[in-house]
Amino acid sequence: MKDLLPLIFITLATSFNNKNNFRASTPSNNMNSDDSMSSNNNMFANGMPSTNNMSSNGMPSTNNMSSNGMPSTNNMSSNGMPSTNDMSSNNFAASTGPFRLPPLGYAYNALEPYIDEATMKVHHTGHHQTYVDKLNEALSKYPQLYNVSLETLLNNIDRLPSDIREAVRNNGGGHYNHSFFWKVMTPNRGTAPNSSLRAAIDRDFGSFENFRNEFKQTALNTFGSGWTWLLKDDSGKLQIVSTPNQNTPVPLGLVPIIAIDLWEHAYYLKHQNRRNNYIDDWFNVVNWDYANQSYNA
Repeated sequence: MKDLLPLIFITLATSFNNKNNFRASTPSNNMNSDDSMSSNNNMFANGMPSTNNMSSNGMPSTNNMSSNGMPSTNNMSSNGMPSTNDMSSNNFAASTGPFRLPPLGYAYNALEPYIDEATMKVHHTGHHQTYVDKLNEALSKYPQLYNVSLETLLNNIDRLPSDIREAVRNNGGGHYNHSFFWKVMTPNRGTAPNSSLRAAIDRDFGSFENFRNEFKQTALNTFGSGWTWLLKDDSGKLQIVSTPNQNTPVPLGLVPIIAIDLWEHAYYLKHQNRRNNYIDDWFNVVNWDYANQSYNA
């Protein structure tokens, strides 16, 4: 418990409405609309979860649980974990714990011919689900952290108990990154940056073509597995950044606009070792409407 107190106190002392918040849209399970900690009504003055929502063993109260022991869909936020009424046919049973696999929002074959159905299915139901399962497994050792947002966990890795730090970094990062990745792809062809985002791209890269070439080259130069991001700072300036493995841009305090998954599981079934072709195909399914919203948020 001593290891948890610094994280809990820092969480309470900070509003998390500053630049470290992931303002575009993030998997914030059981969170209220400010994407940070749950309401003060559910917290003691000392930063620990209120017993109103906790049973005598320190686990979430069954008042907030459905009959199968999982958190009720009434507590799911609209910005990351939709209720079962909003689940698409490609969503399936969730693992035990505070985090859930979000639905794609479109069919597994909807991005063809650019991203194939088999890849999307194993990527979503296999890889992403595994990240969620392992994140929940790690947090089960410290249920006091169930009410801490994913962004807060990722931004305070060094303050977590030492035995779960790497698990949260890797699997929490995988959950965060993939939840964003599904949203920046769409089967709706022809979306494009709106005037404000396009103006920022032209200003910071010279032209959209220059931006695309630089983004692609950065992705090609990323060694091994990782991600390439278009990020925005507080002034609206754009920059292209790569992160290794499942590291996230959360500690950078920058807002993600788009991101491409460069792990081989994202493209190997269709493109094999041709990352170059995968990047070109991926640009055909970028959801610029969502990118516009993220930039203007």
